[in-house]
Amino acid sequence: MTDGSVVSCGVCAAPVRATAQVCPRCASPLLGARADLPLALAGCVPAGAASRVVAGLADAVLALTPLAAGAVVAVLVGGPGRAVPAVTGAVLTAALVVALVAAWVRTGRTPGLALTGGRAVDTVTGLPPRVAGGPARWVGDVVVVDVRAGRDPATTSVLGGGDAHLEAPPAVTHGYRAPTVPSPVVAADLAPAPAVPAPVPPAPPVVPPPVVPPPLDAAPVDPAPVDPAPVAPAPRPAAPARGARLRLDDGGSVTVTGTTLLGRNPAPAAGEPDADLLPLHDLSRSVSKTHARLRWDGRMLWVVDRGSTNGTVLEVRGSRTLLRAGHELVAPVGSRIVLGDRVLTVEGAQP
Repeated sequence: MTDGSVVSCGVCAAPVRATAQVCPRCASPLLGARADLPLALAGCVPAGAASRVVAGLADAVLALTPLAAGAVVAVLVGGPGRAVPAVTGAVLTAALVVALVAAWVRTGRTPGLALTGGRAVDTVTGLPPRVAGGPARWVGDVVVVDVRAGRDPATTSVLGGGDAHLEAPPAVTHGYRAPTVPSPVVAADLAPAPAVPAPVPPAPPVVPPPVVPPPLDAAPVDPAPVDPAPVAPAPRPAAPARGARLRLDDGGSVTVTGTTLLGRNPAPAAGEPDADLLPLHDLSRSVSKTHARLRWDGRMLWVVDRGSTNGTVLEVRGSRTLLRAGHELVAPVGSRIVLGDRVLTVEGAQP
């Protein structure tokens, strides 16, 4: 997400200093932008290793208690009936393990995490691990935060209130974003002051040579013909790009020239009769039927989530932003569009 003291704006992906409060390109607020936390976890404090170990041990003791108790009762009873308490303890232990995993997936908390004040959340959305794409992504995209020492992402948003988990960027209408005047401190911090050129002394006046009239008896001389100076042809304006070229994760490619709908079985809605349809093969069903929409305006590619189940993530130079349904974001060249388990890479404009 970061490179030294520079972070990426979550709206337009412009490089911004980590201490800035407003993006100088799109004037979006950069609340909580830090070099060690994504935007969705701004204000959160990662849990320490000791608290995570204590939470794990507490959950393990809770889950293994029925199994140990059944084994002790089986030894004390003896005889043919000793298998009953052992099997009962094993069944209760398995049920407790399932309940602990379900609580961790749905709420990000277990009795052990509640004891130590921790919560497991997804680093992209700030939500519990249920939206992190399944066990394949839990290892790298789930982090435990200390809700006693910092913000609890499950109950407060990035802006610090309500039940929203991720504040969406401002709305975009027909590809135009209402500008806001950025702070002069931010502009001065990012752009160096222009160099003042040294004063140039005035040139001395040019005195034309005296004109000597020809003698009266001299024959008139025709002036030599002068070839006109060649005129360079005016450069032709660059033709607009025909569309944006995208590379699919299965090796295929597609060019977006207008409006394109993506999904397992995309279907146009009202107002989209001319939209192109791009079905994405997905056996895991992580991609919704109509997942997202791409739009090429002649210069830039815009992406918007269509209310999908697993959401749409835009990755720009390592910075990942969860799109709010119905709000467009620019997908620059080199960015990656993540739809469930499928990934599309923006390679450039197609002439």
